[in-house]
Amino acid sequence: MVKLSLTILLAIFLIVGLTVGFFFAWSNSKSLSQLKAKDEYSIPRMLREVKTMSEAIILIVCLKKELCLSKSISTHLCSHSVLGASLAAAEKQKHRAAYKTWIDQDQPKQYFYLSDKEFRDIERKAKKAGINTYTTFSPLSTELEKRDKAVIAIGPDSYDKLKDAFPNISLINPLK
Repeated sequence: MVKLSLTILLAIFLIVGLTVGFFFAWSNSKSLSQLKAKDEYSIPRMLREVKTMSEAIILIVCLKKELCLSKSISTHLCSHSVLGASLAAAEKQKHRAAYKTWIDQDQPKQYFYLSDKEFRDIERKAKKAGINTYTTFSPLSTELEKRDKAVIAIGPDSYDKLKDAFPNISLINPLK
């Protein structure tokens, strides 16, 4: 009898709580006419103030196609590469200004799937150009000597510098 009354009391509190929460959230929501133009939301906060492409700072994340990794492992490796590249840029004096600007611009990133040849080529070009890189290895191989490079994060650096260093990659203009 006591268990039944406690269950009923809990159900009533749950129903009342969900109803009040729903109406509170609904009353505080804005209609579509109250929202600003969509363009304001598609461009990150600080990137709206950028006037030239040389001021726009982005990070490129390249994932090797041939490894055929699951979405969860790909996401895991990409996040490790982004974190590693950002920490490496924060530590190095020559990349620190670009890192701070990238943080202020809401960390824009562009992702690419590359073939093995393109992957090696972009890694070589980035190192040659002096652009910050961070490589993450595939967790699927068991022998350390034979581990495949799975993801490389390049930057953060200016859009113009990355566009000049990698003309064969179609970078998206972050200001549009």
